[in-house]
Amino acid sequence: GSLFVVGVLGWWRLVRGRSGIADEIELSAEAWAFAAAWLTLSLTLVALSLHLAQLYPHFAGPELLSVLISPYGWGTGLRLVGLGILIWACEGGPRWVNGLGSVAVIGSFLPIGHALTSQYPAGTMVLLGLHLAGSAFWLGGLWGLERLLSRSRQRDGVLELTPHAVGLIQRFSDVATWACLLYTSDAADDLL
Repeated sequence: GSLFVVGVLGWWRLVRGRSGIADEIELSAEAWAFAAAWLTLSLTLVALSLHLAQLYPHFAGPELLSVLISPYGWGTGLRLVGLGILIWACEGGPRWVNGLGSVAVIGSFLPIGHALTSQYPAGTMVLLGLHLAGSAFWLGGLWGLERLLSRSRQRDGVLELTPHAVGLIQRFSDVATWACLLYTSDAADDLL
């Protein structure tokens, strides 16, 4: 869910400056990202609460603090802050807020998981961050392409695309190709 929000807002930034296309899907992108951000934020809070209840059925203050300062705790906290920032972006926050919230959400996944068990945790975190950014771009891009193509006219079973739509599809393809290279580099790091 978090990566979907980042991806949809990234797609929205990609098309925002394009006349015609941006007007068609901008409101839709904003609405989808807003709903996904709220849903993901809510589910993240529920998951954190369930984890805490499972770990500490009779919760006390020191135990809560130890969980919150753990990699899991600060990763979850950073994700909640990032999702809150992205909700603000959907509500009309400044343009730079999308980037800040996206970096926070992607960064929230870095302190947990296999990156910390790597022989080179800092390098693995960088590769993981690039991998997650590419994944978010793919999620949002595929959603955006579906929105774009669903609005295109068909004549005799053939889509008629405007020059703007063709340019946007080409731009997605270019960035998506580089994202695939990041996947390959992350996979190579996992093998080392």
